[in-house]
Amino acid sequence: MKGGDKGVVGNIEKRGENSYRLRVSGGYTGEGKKIIYKKTVQAKNKNEARKELALFISEIETGQALSAKKMRFRDYADFWINNYAIPNLSPKTYERYKSMLRSRILPYLGNMYLDKIQPMQLMYLYQELSESTYIRKNIKHKLSSKTVLEHHRLLHSMLQQAVYWQMIPYNPASRVRPPKAKNPSINFYDDVQTIALIKALESEELKFRVIILLTIFTGLRRGEVLGLELQDVDLKNSSITVRQASQYVSSIGIYTKDPKTETSNRVIRIPDSITKLLKDYKRKQSKKRLKLGDKWQNTNRLFVQWNGSPMHPDTITKWFRQFLEDKNLPHITFHGLRHTHATLLIAQGLDVRTVSNRLGHAQTSTTLNIYAHAFARMDREASDKLDNLSL
Repeated sequence: MKGGDKGVVGNIEKRGENSYRLRVSGGYTGEGKKIIYKKTVQAKNKNEARKELALFISEIETGQALSAKKMRFRDYADFWINNYAIPNLSPKTYERYKSMLRSRILPYLGNMYLDKIQPMQLMYLYQELSESTYIRKNIKHKLSSKTVLEHHRLLHSMLQQAVYWQMIPYNPASRVRPPKAKNPSINFYDDVQTIALIKALESEELKFRVIILLTIFTGLRRGEVLGLELQDVDLKNSSITVRQASQYVSSIGIYTKDPKTETSNRVIRIPDSITKLLKDYKRKQSKKRLKLGDKWQNTNRLFVQWNGSPMHPDTITKWFRQFLEDKNLPHITFHGLRHTHATLLIAQGLDVRTVSNRLGHAQTSTTLNIYAHAFARMDREASDKLDNLSL
């Protein structure tokens, strides 16, 4: 169904008994991105739904569709997703936000008109989230303070965009004190535990041994390790180049994205022992590729499945968890290997700038905040050494 002379096109989708979803394409932004409007209406039949669609198209053409007085938050969320989230967010962040909206935010705010949302209602929402629970592996858990803060940040971003689009005069989320998130304790191995881990790896499959050791000695994030390609490994100069990360979301599968921050694009030196291990691994992988012939998928990834296709990020996480259990080693997460790398560097007396550069942090303050415990220990040791000079 078309309307007016602005190229507005709409269609109707039946969602349930007497419920229809209207979807209208309303042209393009100045950057060439398609503008999508969505609205759910109640109608007895398809003919009534068509009348609602015609009215919706008319509202779009006259500018009334973006009126906060006529738009429920549920419909605004659809508009925000199609015109902001999808074009601007990574697939993983988009999936995360969509899940947060669907499961917790829309059931609470969905039927409210956009211009009627007040700071007090957001405060009540955060309180309810703080007291809510969820079931995982048959165990009841409370939402963490960090998760509640994530909901606030999502709502703040959505409502700020509504201000930018001149749909509401101010952002009610800006007038709510954000929930405080407790700093999570990081898990890592000390030098003795790390040596035990390295020794336990000696009998494991070469691919997994290389992944774990490379992470310990470089501090790469999981996605960065699995995003490495063959040309990113410089055996001559004993270095690796980080320029992309491998991610997975159910809607599109495994994909690559730019690293987390601009400073995450980096070159990292590796010890000679890791260089030799990588050389052996690449040689054996090359033999396997020749053996499989046409069955091999030439993705050019460094770490792959049996046929050359990219590894699922959860594969290494599950393998590492089972490995620690089998070897009766203390439990840490795979990300804990990154923390182990950082704390070992700090224990060796390396300055914060060097540690931050290797980790790919955008600011040294991030490094200082995360590893405050390690720097505090170094400060105590420095104080003790100075104390030895006292007369």
